[in-house]
Amino acid sequence: MSRDNDLSNASCPPIPAGAVAGDWDIWHDITGRSCPQDCYRPLTWSQHDVGEVSVTVAGAQYGNGELFRYVLLRPDTGDAELTAPQARRLAAALLDAADSLDALT
Repeated sequence: MSRDNDLSNASCPPIPAGAVAGDWDIWHDITGRSCPQDCYRPLTWSQHDVGEVSVTVAGAQYGNGELFRYVLLRPDTGDAELTAPQARRLAAALLDAADSLDALT
């Protein structure tokens, strides 16, 4: 369920500088009832892809404006087997992502 369908956009916090925001969503409690005070949206600041692995500076923004930022490491498949050059590129991409994350906080 999109927050845009339930709540006024006027009450939404602005997208953080440099981020690309996904759609608002609403947490649901264990009974399936929506909890509008707990709306959130995913955020992406940068992507550093290396062959079989995606490295993303990402996070979430909650309806109260609270932000969580992190580096997300995701292999394209269940396992990512890297050659030595790919591992070096991954290490460099992780350092770039860490620098980007540091610049946001």
